[in-house]
This record gives sequence, C-alpha cells and structure tokens, in this order.
Amino acid sequence: MPTTAFKIGSLAQDSPTGIKILVAHNVAGAHYMTFETPVGTDYQVPAGKTFYITKISYSVAAATASATIGSGTAAVGEGAVAPAGYVALTGLYYGYLAFTQYEGDAFIPIAQNLYPCLVSGGGAVDANIFGIEV
Repeated sequence: MPTTAFKIGSLAQDSPTGIKILVAHNVAGAHYMTFETPVGTDYQVPAGKTFYITKISYSVAAATASATIGSGTAAVGEGAVAPAGYVALTGLYYGYLAFTQYEGDAFIPIAQNLYPCLVSGGGAVDANIFGIEV
C-alpha cells in the first residue's frame, strides 16, 4: 500500500495534523514578537511536543531591516522588550534592498512550553515559519 506523505520544508510526516504555519510582524526598529496562529493568538509549543521549524519566509520593508528567530519562556507582544528566557535560534537575515524576500528550508527544534519569536531591527519585517509539531 502506498504511503502518503505531507512535506513542508525539510521534514515530512504521514498526516497533516501536526503542520503549523506561524506568522509575525514587527514595525521599524528593534522589536520582538511571539509568532501567532491564528493571528492574535500567541503560539506556545504544547507540553510533551517539539515544534520543528522546517521552512522560513521573511519579507523586509527597508534595506536596513534585519530579522532573526528566537524563543522564550513567555509570550511577548510586538515591542522593544525581549521575552523572558530569550535565546536566538538563527543568525541574522539582512534585507539589502527594500522589499527583499527570503525563503528557505530549515531544521530548528523548539522544545515544549517555549514561544518562538521574531526579532527585527532597522525596519519592518513580516515573517512566516512553517513546521511540524510532534
């Protein structure tokens, strides 16, 4: 019997139930924001689960903008204060030109009870992370 696989970025699984698409937006300046799903609801990795970021998509509004992804032990609204327990999980992505877009595969595990967050600097950033919760 053939197996049906659902792939998003660098991982695949046999059911779409664990696939998550998280979004975040930061205005110009150095800001932090917890990724959300759905919009308006901070995403926290459920107890007993790991969330694997498998694809990242950034869009920056200015050549001076930068972005990175991190996690913390608490949710944070869009603003200049880092979440409690903040740890950077990726290096910086720089826009180079206004309205630069980046998309790439990733393999970044985020442990249970943590909140993935977007960190931006220098300009507005929109980000999507795609992944699998297992």
